[in-house]
Amino acid sequence: MGRAQVRRMRLRAGADRPAGSAADPDPPGPLPPGHHCAVDRWADEALVVLRDAGRTTGPVTVRVGTRQRLRLALAEGGEGRAAPAPRIGPAPTDGSAPALPVLPEAATYVLPDLELLRTGALEADRPHPLVASALLPGRAPTGPPRAPVPAGAPQLVECRGARHRIGLVDGVLTPLDHDPDEIGREEPPAALTGTPLACLQAADRAHRRPGCLEPGGVPGVLRGSEAVPGRPGGGSRAPGRPGARE
Repeated sequence: MGRAQVRRMRLRAGADRPAGSAADPDPPGPLPPGHHCAVDRWADEALVVLRDAGRTTGPVTVRVGTRQRLRLALAEGGEGRAAPAPRIGPAPTDGSAPALPVLPEAATYVLPDLELLRTGALEADRPHPLVASALLPGRAPTGPPRAPVPAGAPQLVECRGARHRIGLVDGVLTPLDHDPDEIGREEPPAALTGTPLACLQAADRAHRRPGCLEPGGVPGVLRGSEAVPGRPGGGSRAPGRPGARE
């Protein structure tokens, strides 16, 4: 990623603006306080959406939450004058709203990573270095540097009072310290009680939320996601078990 791309990411994420500029204490229109919307970015992002539709002015629908719909209208400025501030109000109820372009959800809200970084809930060395350089330029990471995790290296899980390994086997995330027969015995009771082995729980969490793993093994986890038991066409993660996907 070049400097121009990093700068573009910074601008579109709103990281070039002071913290708190998006959280207007007197929000426009019907937005409630604490809305976490990137209102200061809406006009620029709406222009991107309108240009895709071949226009530079006009209304755009903004979806806030699951129920609220707003109308954001961009207008042209007069000759030699800047464009007026966009008008924000309720979405029309005359049936025309579905025909309007829609502001993407990613452009509607303050980027979660940026908000967490600014509040200190996320340390600067936790995001990918390219993301951190775009969102917090010039800020040094806190704490000691993390050692890189080799691609495909097993991850350690606390399981039954011991540290067990889970890792990729033929692209599928697999408990490495449980034999296939043990996995086979554990799966039926787990289906009834909902409490599988900690290793199986960790593997399932990684399939559902790949970001909970350290970098390096995620592509293989995603490639093997169809092999999670309980999914259509899924097989066992235990290597060598009948029905396991190759």
